[in-house]
Amino acid sequence: MKLIHLRTYLQEFKGLGDFPVLFAKLDELETFLKGLINVNRQRNLDIKNQIIQELASLVDDTNWKETGIKIDELKTRWIKTGAVEDHLQAKVEEEFASHIKAYYHNKKEFFKNKADELKD
Repeated sequence: MKLIHLRTYLQEFKGLGDFPVLFAKLDELETFLKGLINVNRQRNLDIKNQIIQELASLVDDTNWKETGIKIDELKTRWIKTGAVEDHLQAKVEEEFASHIKAYYHNKKEFFKNKADELKD
């Protein structure tokens, strides 16, 4: 963002100077930063896919206390992991959320069935 703001500021600046060289340097830096961002977003996608796989393996686990702790840790890792590419963001978020919902649905049904058994 600082690069974008600097470019905007320089375009509006009224003064003498070697602005074409500065704009060329800003273009070079922008290309470099976009490359770093793309690498970072790919790494974030790999991390989030790994978290989804771990979560998928825990969805049917009935050891509720330990599994709940593990799922909370996975949620924290998910939040701490940065963004992925925009066109993949919704798909990845939806997959993560569906596993979370499935776990809590299974847990709710388990305890509902337990309560029904006790009632009977």
